[in-house]
Formats: sequence, C-alpha cells, structure tokens
Amino acid sequence: MTFNTKNAGKEPDEERFVTVPGSDKKYRKSLILTVVLVGLSLTLLQVSTVNVSLALLPKSIGATPQEVQWVISGYALAIGLSLVPMGRIGDLFGRSLMFVIGLFLFSVTSLACAVSSDGAMLDWMRVLQGIAAGVYSPQASGIIQQYFSGQARARAYALMGLVVSVTVAAGPLLAGILIAAFGSELGWRLAFSMNLPLGLIGIICAALWLPFKRERIFARRARKEALEREIAAAAKVGHKPPKRQKVDLDPLGMILLGAAVIGIMLPFVTTGTPWRYLLIPAALVALAVWVHWEKFYKSRGHYPMVDLGLFKLPSFSYSTAIGAIQFLGTTSVWAVNAIYLQNGFAQSALIAGLVGLPGAIISGIASIAVVRHTIKHGAAIQVWSLVIMIVGVIATAGLAWIYAWHGNVWFLAIGLAIFGIGTGAMGSSNQTQSMLDVPPSQGGIAGGIQQTGQRIFTAIGSAVLTGIFFGATLGLEATAPGEDLALAGRWTTGYSLAFAGSTAFLAVALVVAIVYWIHVRRKAWRN
Repeated sequence: MTFNTKNAGKEPDEERFVTVPGSDKKYRKSLILTVVLVGLSLTLLQVSTVNVSLALLPKSIGATPQEVQWVISGYALAIGLSLVPMGRIGDLFGRSLMFVIGLFLFSVTSLACAVSSDGAMLDWMRVLQGIAAGVYSPQASGIIQQYFSGQARARAYALMGLVVSVTVAAGPLLAGILIAAFGSELGWRLAFSMNLPLGLIGIICAALWLPFKRERIFARRARKEALEREIAAAAKVGHKPPKRQKVDLDPLGMILLGAAVIGIMLPFVTTGTPWRYLLIPAALVALAVWVHWEKFYKSRGHYPMVDLGLFKLPSFSYSTAIGAIQFLGTTSVWAVNAIYLQNGFAQSALIAGLVGLPGAIISGIASIAVVRHTIKHGAAIQVWSLVIMIVGVIATAGLAWIYAWHGNVWFLAIGLAIFGIGTGAMGSSNQTQSMLDVPPSQGGIAGGIQQTGQRIFTAIGSAVLTGIFFGATLGLEATAPGEDLALAGRWTTGYSLAFAGSTAFLAVALVVAIVYWIHVRRKAWRN
C-alpha cells in the first residue's frame, strides 16, 4: 500500500496553501475543499429530497406512476451517462472551470424543475439537471486528488463521505420542513428552486477560491505531453507527425461507453415490454468493444478517454466495485422508507424526514471517527461497515412491524441509526481506498468512473427495490398504525421484502469487501 508523502516535513503554509507558478497568489486548501463539497452536496440533496416529494407529484402536477419513477431514474441515468466524459474533459481543460460551468447549469435546471407544470416536463428537466450534475461532480474527486496528499487527502475524503452520508439522510428532513411550512404544492418546488441561490453563492465562492490559472498551466502541459506522445507514435509507424497540439477527446470511446451505460440502465428505469431487457446483452457487447477500442487507441499513441491501467490498481478496482454494489442496497432504503410512511400510514413529509435524522447525525460522526484509520485499515473498515449496514437494515425491517401494530414511528429511527453508522464509516473509508493509488493527473476520470458505477447501480437498485415494494402494496389504501392490522401488515410485508432485497445486495458487497481485505492482508504479510 503506497500513498504520496511529498508534503511530509514541509512548512505549514505549504501544507495549507496552493501556489500558482509565476505568481505570488495563494489559494487556501480549506476553502477549495469547502467550495467543492458544498457543490457536491447539492447534487446529492436532489436525490434524497425528491424521495419525500414523490408522493405529492400525482396530485400536484398529475404525474403518472411511470413519470414519478422517471423523476428518480431519469436523473440517475443522465448523471451516470455524463460523469466519465466530463471527468476526462476536466482533466484536460481544468477541473475548476468545469466545476463552475456545471454548477451554473445545475442551478438553472433546478429552477426549471421547480416550475414544471406536468410530469413529462419535470422528467425532462430532471434529465437536464442530471447532465449538469455530471459535468461538475467528477471534478470534486479530481480537485481533491490534485491538491491533497497523504493523511490530508484521507481527511478530505472523510469530509466528502460525511457530506454524502449527511445530505442523503438529511435531505428528506429538509424537504419535509419545506413541505410542512409552505404546503404540498409549493414545498416540493422549493426543494428544487433552493439550488438556484445556493448554486450562485457557490459560483461566486468558486471564482474567488479555486486556482483556475494553475490548472490552465497544467492543462497546457498535459496537452504538450500528449503531442509529444503522438509525434513519437507517428514516427514509429512512419506516419506524418502532427504539427500542433490538439485536444484528444476520444469521441468514439465516449460514444461506445455512453451506449453501454444507457443499455445497462434503461431497462431498469423504464417499464413496459420485457423486450427492453435485450438491451443489456447489447450493452455488454458495446462495453467489450469499448475496452478493445481504448487499448487500440492508446497503442496508436493517442490519449484514450479512460486509461484502463487504472483497473490494475487493486485499491481502485476493488473499492470501486464495493462502493457500486453497496449502492444497490443503500440508496433506496430512504426512498422506500419515505413512501412506506407517507403512502401506507399517511404520515407527513416532515415526519418521514425526521425519522432519518438520528441516522444522518450518527452517519456524519462515524465518517469522521474512522478518518485516521482509512489509509492503513480502510479495507477492514469497509467489511465491518457493511456488516453494520446489514444489521441496521434487518433491524429496521423488524422494527417496522412494531410500528405497524403499535404506532410508535420512532422505532424505525433506531434501525436507521444503526444503518447510519455503517453508511458513514463506509463513505469515508471507501472513498479514500478507491483513490488511494490513483495518479493526481487522472483524478477526474477516476472519480467519474467511480461515480458512474454508483449511479448505474443506484438506478438498478431503485428499480428493483421500489418495484418489490410497489408490487407487494399495489392497490392498498392508507391506514393508521394499530387500527387495521391486516392492512398494516400488508404494507409492512412490502417494506420487509424490499429491505430483504437490500440485505441481499449488501451481502454481495460484503463478499467483495472480504476478498479485498484478504488481498490487502496477504500483501502486508509478503512485504
């Protein structure tokens, strides 16, 4: 296990500041991290706040069940499609620039979501919002990878894990407060439109605190190195060498990977004919062609969209797989919980959000608590985090029966709090381990790959787990806890079945995490 120790022994100012070659200007790293994490939190809030708003959309704008599903799935599909290409473009042109462009587009499309008049318009605006989020989300990992190293990088990723855990869990509470304060018609719209002022503030802070000039210098240097590689490759095969630097975006690689992502995700985010699942084998073929193309493209002296050498780093490949698989079973926990409480027992959006608050707080604490150990013991932490998540999911499903029969909704908070311990520790350790050995020059593309896997598996998990829940509760009317025990039992059966699916997905992630842990221990023994 290796990590960058170049900053060891440097003066405190050099550890706290980023300098620009040829300039006296300094940029404080803490402010860089603040801007990046605040921007990232907005994209995550749009996942979790929407969970509480879903039940209101049919009455508010006449959204059909399929349109309601697309509010979640369309966003996940769009962001998953754009993450890797945008990470690559950020590596080439400057991550700070792409961060600001993406944040501006995200703010504008959030307002468009808020003023949507029907389900179709909201779905399309969510797709555009997801693309905008995909423009700037991978820049977060790239910026951290570029400007932080060693334990400072681990702390930065721990704070990223904190932001992920807290925003995903606290989002329903925020949406619930807005809906309770402003009503069901205006409240869900404010959950979208609040991104406009927050995004504009983030853009102003980014303009002041992010090192644009430094990144332009290094981007020009990277393009010059790419030109030198192309000249050498041309000379080797007897071709005429290029005369000027050109931006190598690998367009065919982008198209092939985009086709693969769409083909894998689309069957899970749409309903209708079973024939749509034939897209999956076609997508796998496109993915195989993409892999061969990237290898060929690199062999010709070009700069492929993704350097497949990243997957030869065990810390990156294993941890990326672990993080993606566990997203199958974790992200839909909050959505199913909110729908269960609101549709099944007519609880308010505020109550649905408050139930998850203890879990959000504990998740943040767990994320910070493990930060000092995520470099050396991150593999083990991932294993135990998944064990705790499984215990939390099983406990929550069991406690739901007590709630359904006796009426105390806060029993659910106990199980979700246990679940929060696992998600917080996992977010911090998984992010650190994934990027542990990734070169800073590939931080954006690595972050894009990691987040693309998470979005793909989020879409699949959402379709499967909500599908299980809706299938088991189709046609049921709302009831009150402790009144109609048979009806309450049917709602809770659907809830328990969805959580059983979550447990199965988490168990798969646990197996992969154990394999990675064994790999790390064997490597340590050999060394």
